Amino acid sequence: MGQLGGRRRCLRADPGGKSKQGPSRPLRLFASQAERRLLLAGTALVSTLIVGMPSPASAQTVIVSTFPVNFTNNRNCVFVGSCVSIATLGFFAPINFTNSGNFAVAGFDASAIFTATALPFSGITITNTGDLATAGILSHGIEAYTYSRNSPITIVNRSDLATIGRMASGIYAYTAARNSSISINNSGGMATRGYDADGIYGGTYARNSDVSIMNSGDMVTRGVEAEGIYATTRGTNSKLTVVNSGNITTRGGYADGIDAFGYGTNNDVRVVNSGDITTAGFYTVGIFAATSKANSSVTIANSGKIRANGVLGVGIDGRTYAPSSPLEIQNSGDVSARSVGVYGYSVTSTKIANSGSISARSGLPSTPRAPGP
Repeated sequence: MGQLGGRRRCLRADPGGKSKQGPSRPLRLFASQAERRLLLAGTALVSTLIVGMPSPASAQTVIVSTFPVNFTNNRNCVFVGSCVSIATLGFFAPINFTNSGNFAVAGFDASAIFTATALPFSGITITNTGDLATAGILSHGIEAYTYSRNSPITIVNRSDLATIGRMASGIYAYTAARNSSISINNSGGMATRGYDADGIYGGTYARNSDVSIMNSGDMVTRGVEAEGIYATTRGTNSKLTVVNSGNITTRGGYADGIDAFGYGTNNDVRVVNSGDITTAGFYTVGIFAATSKANSSVTIANSGKIRANGVLGVGIDGRTYAPSSPLEIQNSGDVSARSVGVYGYSVTSTKIANSGSISARSGLPSTPRAPGP
């Protein structure tokens, strides 16, 4: 369990630059109707904490196996610790888990749903339609890890997730070895509160391991570096795609609406947004997408409304740092920022096509920088 992988703040500026960490803000209760609805699943959790007694151990499911696991749950669960924890330790031992129960959990590293596989050819598939609420450091709504090759992760979530705690994401998926892609499809609402508590986190760390995130749900995050969607690929030949049609609101320093970064060679990054994105913290970006190695293009297509209201806020920020890595930004939506509306940097080439509206209070609606042709 726990959160793996580092952030990318040292690369948010041009190569060699550094960013300072901002202080966290005082946390307030979610106020909007949508946010209150997302936290209804936490009512049972609060009651449990007040009483100070966990539910019976029979409410928790723990499976450790050397064989494939196919498990379906339709029971509700309130527990101090994970409600469902499934791990396999054998070759060709995938996990297929389907849940329709409502879960409320509390505790350190106590995700509502935790899954992990250790050996090759052991992928994970999770389908969730139950409301999930968690409270605690590293307590994700849905958490999935695979540590060996040929072990992809697929997560489909259609219900509401709410987390409170440091590094407690709504959905967290990580693969460590080659040929292990991640696919996340979310249509549920999300609310997170805490430092580095992303709505959705997806990261692959070896070659031939794509990341694909499709989101149509609304999400609100509160906390420093608590981003709406954070996606990264670290190995070669690993494409990264984020398609968002939901409304994303972040309230904290360095908390981008969408953050997509490809660190390997042949790691194209593509972000398509038609939703409304609002950021309010220091040095936040509505959509940030970048690559750091050769043959790794960045394409950003926006038709939604983006508001980057924080100090040094940027509406859209696209960057490529290596040869043969063109940058293209297409905007047909409405982008407004406090600092820069659209920023582009590439050592190869930069193309910004605008048929919508771009504005910035600083007077810098767009700033392309391209040493290349």
